[in-house]
Amino acid sequence: MHLTFEELQTEVMIEKIRNHSLDLGIIVTPIDDLNIANHVLFYEPFNVYLSKGHPLLSQKSLDEKDLSSEDVLLLNEGHCFREQSLSLCRNKKKSGGDGSQFHL
Repeated sequence: MHLTFEELQTEVMIEKIRNHSLDLGIIVTPIDDLNIANHVLFYEPFNVYLSKGHPLLSQKSLDEKDLSSEDVLLLNEGHCFREQSLSLCRNKKKSGGDGSQFHL
């Protein structure tokens, strides 16, 4: 058995799985392709780091609705975690949050 490890952006990885040049990948879910089987391996917490003097620092805990895209340090375009972070902020601002808390 020959193993090769590559660091790829999500869309590239999905395309390689579709054309059978890659057998499997570890990506952030969900993915929008019903033809690719996926299984959750683990969940990671979303941590918040604030600079001294940031207005949110006075709170003991934060809800997702407290964050905006201006508050989030993001990866470059094309990385799925960037899109998920932006989506989290956009969706929670619209919906009012779901009660999930971030601890400082």
